[in-house]
Amino acid sequence: MSDDLIDLARRAVASPHFRPMRGMVGIDGTVILSTSPLVETSEIVEWRDGGTLRRENQECTWAELLASGWLPDLDDPATRGCLLALVREALGEPLACVEVRQPGDLGCRACVRVPIGSEGWRVVQWWCASQCPVMSEIAALVAALEAAPAPEAER
Repeated sequence: MSDDLIDLARRAVASPHFRPMRGMVGIDGTVILSTSPLVETSEIVEWRDGGTLRRENQECTWAELLASGWLPDLDDPATRGCLLALVREALGEPLACVEVRQPGDLGCRACVRVPIGSEGWRVVQWWCASQCPVMSEIAALVAALEAAPAPEAER
């Protein structure tokens, strides 16, 4: 995983809106299987002789998982879907979505936007990156998570 993705993963985890969700994959190969009341993880190992998978379940608290240095693999499609779900929850907008455009030489532009009744859409966060649409999408989601209002408990 690139340094840019690791930086974005650290920023995502630092957000007060971030929490582990079932289906997230860590950069260390762990998969979040369950999150209530403890985080249950499984390490998946792919064997070279036929691709057999082995699971080793572990349970820990979210604080223990973070203390171990766990970071989400934002390059994983399921983890990106979980990140979108967290953004929707943080914004209180179940129809929030990501739009990625590639305007030629300028690189990809991604925005997280939410509907405004029948009037159209309001952009929550724009992000420009290199020529990589996935990187732009991830960066926009992390920026939207960071820009979301603080949770009620922190106000």
